[in-house]
Amino acid sequence: MFTCKLQFKSFFFVVFATTNIFLSVAQTENSVISVIKKEVDSNFARLKSEGATSPFFISYAIIDQYQMLVKASFGTVTQSDENHTGWGMPTLYVGSYLVNNERMDAYTHSSATRKVNLDNATDISVSIREALDNRYKVAIQAYEKKTGILNQMKQILEEAAPPDFEKTPVVDMILPPEKINTNREYWEMYARNASAIAKKYPEIIKSDVTVDFINGMAYYYNTEGSQFSVPAVLCNIEFVAQVTANDGEKLQDFISILRSSTDRLPDMETFIAECEKKIIHLIELKNAPVADKSYTGPVLCEKEALANLIGFSFFNNAMMVWHRDLDANYKLRGKTFETEMGENLISNFLTVKSLSGTKIYNGQVLDGYIPVDCEGVVPAEELVLIENGVLKNMLNGRIPSLKNPHSNGHKRFMLNSAFSNPLFARPDTHVFPGVIQITAQNTITDVELKQELIKAARKAGLEYAYIVKSSANNEGIRVYVKDGREELVRGLYNPSANYKAFQKILGVSVDEYISTSWSRGSVSSYIFPKSMLFEELEIHKKEPSAILKLTE
Repeated sequence: MFTCKLQFKSFFFVVFATTNIFLSVAQTENSVISVIKKEVDSNFARLKSEGATSPFFISYAIIDQYQMLVKASFGTVTQSDENHTGWGMPTLYVGSYLVNNERMDAYTHSSATRKVNLDNATDISVSIREALDNRYKVAIQAYEKKTGILNQMKQILEEAAPPDFEKTPVVDMILPPEKINTNREYWEMYARNASAIAKKYPEIIKSDVTVDFINGMAYYYNTEGSQFSVPAVLCNIEFVAQVTANDGEKLQDFISILRSSTDRLPDMETFIAECEKKIIHLIELKNAPVADKSYTGPVLCEKEALANLIGFSFFNNAMMVWHRDLDANYKLRGKTFETEMGENLISNFLTVKSLSGTKIYNGQVLDGYIPVDCEGVVPAEELVLIENGVLKNMLNGRIPSLKNPHSNGHKRFMLNSAFSNPLFARPDTHVFPGVIQITAQNTITDVELKQELIKAARKAGLEYAYIVKSSANNEGIRVYVKDGREELVRGLYNPSANYKAFQKILGVSVDEYISTSWSRGSVSSYIFPKSMLFEELEIHKKEPSAILKLTE
């Protein structure tokens, strides 16, 4: 047995010399939170006595993050690294819950996240004091500037206006760390063998496997009395393969499996079999005919292709409450739905819910489950976002808006890779979904959906329609109106759409599908009908110039 014990008694890492090696982060009487609490309370009292503008709220989080990264290509390991870093994340507000330094560019967008030496309690104490001193100075500047802006604008906060920061119930949650298999030798063998399967197929020009694990614990305390210790885990295995068609188009497909535990990742043999299926499909696609033109008409989207449409249409900002800073000098980002609250947004037989507080669904673990968010708010097991097409709620943290005045527990820690981009390795926070469920009325079978697709195409006077299953941005399946024949074609981009495409749905599958994605450093789970028939989507043909660029 090899044992490495850190000086700071709240952590120890034990590696067992067996076929399954696990990283374990153990706690002794939750000593991490004890240190945070002691320092935050002490500095809160100190700063309150230093000036007329004193803090009314302080929180401090420590992200203890271990990362392992293994990469292999065509049977050769090209990278194998591990990293262990502690990060401190302070928040400090001066003023009051009604008006404070929040929503000021100088404060909001100046990152306060810094590395923290976790070797002993003294170093953590010093880090917390230095971080809070810095945050206090920035907060005062932001608050004074904000009150000046409000005075110039002669804006007096009315009783109906929301406060700058919401006070929420106290939370006390201590969860055990997640045990994950971090035996690098095993995962090197896993990646090496999976990437080597392409050697059987000389047409394949790229066969890469990446194993990327983040195993962390988030420790948090605030001056309202909330505290928590929860796992922050991401286990990602990815396979990417590529082949070149005769006309020079590079065709790429991938597998991406994300879980919150290594226990639920596929074993090596199963993963290799899935990789080989992708390779065989790519070779079939290489020899498929090229689409001769772009297409506008009914489209049947399935599985991951549908997951992409849902994510980009609703959760690429639109369903998250966003607050523009008063002193911001940049353009507004993408449109959100807040002005549409209470209005019909999509088809009236579609309902969208957040299940972020639900860990198990029909016997399956939901990897996007949020036990508590990064502001100490516990999400509900079920929150209706869109009911029968009508927008009811949006995802939000503790910064209220007029139409979404309460947090629903979706301010999340954002974990980033220390290897893929070291400049952006530090954790951050943002509002983002955990678990999303879409349900529909009047569902039908897959056979009936195909019949409805053909019927819609015939009505539109089209020779064929499309089924899109892949999210690889390569292909579509033509379904001919005359005889229902299916034909795989390449040279197409994925369907382009926004939420308005969900206003005209012609049919929805009776079967459910669960997809897990990783975006902005957070894992989300989407539960939705396996297929949806859209009345009209655009599928653009790849122009020869785009294909040539891919070969350069």
